[in-house]
Amino acid sequence: MKWWVSPGRKQVTENLSRQKSDAVERKLAEVTQQAMMIDLMNGPGTADRMIKELRMELIVIWAERDAFVEREKRPLKFQESCPVTTLPP
Repeated sequence: MKWWVSPGRKQVTENLSRQKSDAVERKLAEVTQQAMMIDLMNGPGTADRMIKELRMELIVIWAERDAFVEREKRPLKFQESCPVTTLPP
């Protein structure tokens, strides 16, 4: 069963996700191009660490976008947040 998603809401979410993703991809390209200089200035392995962090950030952005799409497919009664009754131990 397919659920209706507000076109405006969907477009805003897609645009925001795309903007964040594009920004991280630009930073990733910049760090990759300047890896030798970054390592010279900040010590060996710094660029590799930054590249891994940026890739993980991209994965998080894509996961958030996918979660939003999946959430929009659910019936309304399942979209409501679950109340927290007790604090975790």
